[in-house]
Amino acid sequence: MFARIFVPINLNDASSWSRALPVAVTLAQASETHLKLGTILPHWVSTRDADWSWDAARRLEEVAFQRLRSIAKQCGCEDFSLEARWGSVPSTIADMAVDADLVVMAARKPSFMDFFRTPAGLKVAAAARCSVMMVRDR
Repeated sequence: MFARIFVPINLNDASSWSRALPVAVTLAQASETHLKLGTILPHWVSTRDADWSWDAARRLEEVAFQRLRSIAKQCGCEDFSLEARWGSVPSTIADMAVDADLVVMAARKPSFMDFFRTPAGLKVAAAARCSVMMVRDR
């Protein structure tokens, strides 16, 4: 059904993957699909933490890859690839999912502030070139 599934993960928020990643793993195992996990390292982290040293950005990326591997193992992923990019969240997720057939990501209950700004999930769904599955918490 799907050849490639992409799951964006916020490493600082377990709710971004705790429900969505198991759904993606189940879909991938059922159709022998390749799973790609990705995270975004925001630019403000770079300006705050990584600019003081030439290899700080590389170390931040290594930590991100280690955390992604740990999350994948917790959810039973076997066939997966990892990607970490610097950028803004919605546009970078859409760029990372260019070769995907499906994006599986967490949806959260709308907050009061969502009436004043567009949630990242809706921006991703609008920008993605493939189907987007929003997995909501119970």
